[in-house]
Amino acid sequence: MHIRILFSIFTMVLFLSSYAAHAEENYAPEINRALFALEVIDKEPSQAITFLQQEVDHVLFFSEVSGLAGHTIRHRWLYDNKVYSEVSFNIGADHWRVWSSKRMSPSRSGTWTAQLLDDYDNILATRSFNYLSPPVQNGSY
Repeated sequence: MHIRILFSIFTMVLFLSSYAAHAEENYAPEINRALFALEVIDKEPSQAITFLQQEVDHVLFFSEVSGLAGHTIRHRWLYDNKVYSEVSFNIGADHWRVWSSKRMSPSRSGTWTAQLLDDYDNILATRSFNYLSPPVQNGSY
């Protein structure tokens, strides 16, 4: 009786490890786009940015991925090289677009980074932008 139970457990472990190895072999994520924008219209980013003046109070991180159906991805936002927030997304199809947003504040000027991570904690893409102080206005006499 004990031998049958041990054999069943061994068979199950062998099957699961074989399945996991096969699933990992077929794991081939593609990052079609990863960028910052001011808005998304009809699931498309508009006004892509690399820097942002402080007159703008929000920014979006847009990602378009393929080959990740059934997986979870995350947008990790970093400010001053420290994790500021994370947003998770369940990927529902082979080709998927997602975006997250951050409200900006003049007290947080400097470099912002967004990372796109998979559910294995691999960093699939990294993008950064500078949040700049407003230009100094020179007075005229």
